[in-house]
Amino acid sequence: MRRIIYIATSVPSSRPEYRRDLLSCFGYGPGTHIRFLYRRRWIAESILTNPPSKGTQCVIVFCEQPPTQNCALPPEIRPTHADPEFTFYALMLARWVGIEWKRFISRFGEDDFLPVEFVLERPVMLAPSDLEGAIDVWREVIVADPRDHPRPLGAADAARSKFVFERNSMPAEYPTNTTEDLAWLTLAQALSKTRSLGNCSFYRVKSITKVRGHVQLGKPIVPRTEGGIRVYRLRSDRTYRFDLQMLSTPGRVSVDRLLTPKVALPALRFSQPFIASRGRTNQFHLLLYCPRTYAQQSDVVVFDAAASTPEQASAAGGAAANVESGTAPEGNSSQSTAREQAENAPRIEIPIIIGPPAWWELAGAILLLAVGLALVTPTKELLDSPDFAAFTWLKAHAEPVLAVARVAGAILAAIGLYLGFRVTPSSRL
Repeated sequence: MRRIIYIATSVPSSRPEYRRDLLSCFGYGPGTHIRFLYRRRWIAESILTNPPSKGTQCVIVFCEQPPTQNCALPPEIRPTHADPEFTFYALMLARWVGIEWKRFISRFGEDDFLPVEFVLERPVMLAPSDLEGAIDVWREVIVADPRDHPRPLGAADAARSKFVFERNSMPAEYPTNTTEDLAWLTLAQALSKTRSLGNCSFYRVKSITKVRGHVQLGKPIVPRTEGGIRVYRLRSDRTYRFDLQMLSTPGRVSVDRLLTPKVALPALRFSQPFIASRGRTNQFHLLLYCPRTYAQQSDVVVFDAAASTPEQASAAGGAAANVESGTAPEGNSSQSTAREQAENAPRIEIPIIIGPPAWWELAGAILLLAVGLALVTPTKELLDSPDFAAFTWLKAHAEPVLAVARVAGAILAAIGLYLGFRVTPSSRL
């Protein structure tokens, strides 16, 4: 029987960190490792006793809190049951990695937290016209087994609630005439209309690619595991493009004002955002130049709209304090509101390793320089020596052969020197 692991999460108002974790998960690109913490009693017993194999298909699900009485909601998410129930949104496909400390699960109590780890793949494929029907189908799959599906607080059987459970079927997808960008936009729009996430901003880092100018070179870079961490390995003296997508919502995070990546290495330089498309969703690019380096360096690129610059953070914090004390002018209340909205946004952290130039670049420079010198140094006397007695053609055309060899050797040596200076620090020459 096929095992599909469902990893569900809700964002109760009492746990604001859950909200940001979900927004960040929804904003990372493919290949990113994510860990969610779950109490042991929230994980289905079948997963604890018979752990899924690494690489098992997973589905990330958002559980929208049931509305309070007389709360007006769109028809597609309005519950029809007397007992309060979640509304389920299948967001992302992922691959199972495992439960950390699984060897010691027997020593964890029911209320102790266990880290559940998975690797993101892509958004669930659908278009806006598919959303209403998809919500009903997703619910049928998730609540198919009454013993182990998520239940909100206040439900009659809330104590039996499970947020990590398995089913034998995938959630419905609608891949016809849609793309990952459109699917992500559809889901972001749906989440922005919910009670739990209606005040939030949504953006994601789609991919990182090497470019020359604005021309993409090759496929997007895939993160690799180094030292137990998924990192993006970049090369020095190269330019890389960060492709981002953002749901455009009036009054929320502004791309050019707040969404500015932060790095610790002063030599790393990001360009200003280039808005590729505008509308309900903004597609924009950021160029990162990695300076020349001769030793491996590492850093973390952070996209955090809550405090993009120290000046913005201090200004927003001061405004909030004045509003709370009642001493702020009326205009500062809008700054406080902007600060709160910025905090309801993803925090995306991308570890990068910047490596020195590839070894073959220096080897190629040395080879070109050696060949160039070998072509420049021969003389007519060398060609007339007994060592070249068998090469009568060289003796007959010694002058033109030497002239061509010297020109070619000079060109190759110059190219070798140029490449050598590019990949070798001048202090070592």
